Amino acid sequence: MPQIDVTGGYAPGAIGAIVSLHAKHYAQGPDLTLGYEAKIAMELASFLSDMNPEKDQFLIASVHGMIVGSLSVDTRSSHAGEAQLRWLVAHPLYSPDEVRGALVRVALQFCSRRNYTRIVLMTYSNPDVVRSLTAEWGFQWVGEIESRDRRQPIRQQVFELVGWKASATSRSIPR
Repeated sequence: MPQIDVTGGYAPGAIGAIVSLHAKHYAQGPDLTLGYEAKIAMELASFLSDMNPEKDQFLIASVHGMIVGSLSVDTRSSHAGEAQLRWLVAHPLYSPDEVRGALVRVALQFCSRRNYTRIVLMTYSNPDVVRSLTAEWGFQWVGEIESRDRRQPIRQQVFELVGWKASATSRSIPR
């Protein structure tokens, strides 16, 4: 696997690349077509326009300059001390577990420096992501929510990083 570079901040073409990765990743899902792609594009663009770099973080994983994944730390709709990890996606041809791992590691380091006390991630049912989140990072399934902003309701799984303490010394963040 080539070197995975994780950088923070917007890069030209990032929104399009990330929307494309999400669309391809979830193409087989229920009713995740134009409406889903438009929602990802609008929400991601809104996040990037409104994010507070002191509280929020936008990460891009790239290999040889090509965007192969993303993850954001979003505190805009959370309670104080809480963060939601959003737009986690990895290109299927570039070792998705390694890409996700590199992104989550940097995001959790950011959360630790900001002393966030609760870390949440929501995802559509995806066994590979779930396995990685639970086995490698210690996230635990805490429930499901139903999204009703599409033609048909879609269920998302909600995971929380259980036992998380903001101090990196309290919970080891793998390097």
